[in-house]
Amino acid sequence: GVWRETRVAMETATDSNLVRSLDPDAVAREGRRLHEVNAASDERILAAVWRYVRAGRVPAARELCHEAGQAWREASLGAGAGYGPATVGAAADEEVALEQAGQGEYDVVREALIQEQE
Repeated sequence: GVWRETRVAMETATDSNLVRSLDPDAVAREGRRLHEVNAASDERILAAVWRYVRAGRVPAARELCHEAGQAWREASLGAGAGYGPATVGAAADEEVALEQAGQGEYDVVREALIQEQE
């Protein structure tokens, strides 16, 4: 899993300066650090994510977070969902049906605008 070296070091109590929990906010909340291997890995991932975001490639940044097992970062880059608030209930069902029919959100909006002009 994510931060394996930190978890092992926590279990063996080899470093008292390590975080005491493995949630994404532990470093900031506890004022402690990850194992050096995990901290270096996180730095590399975040540097790559930053390059993707600066280049306007947010989907690639999200995919990298997903592949790295950091779902919380993937979700934060997508505002918790795709590119905005997550739809729920009937609206979500309709969105899925439209995507399966090959009509994305923008196609539906475009078609609605064309119908209004007619």
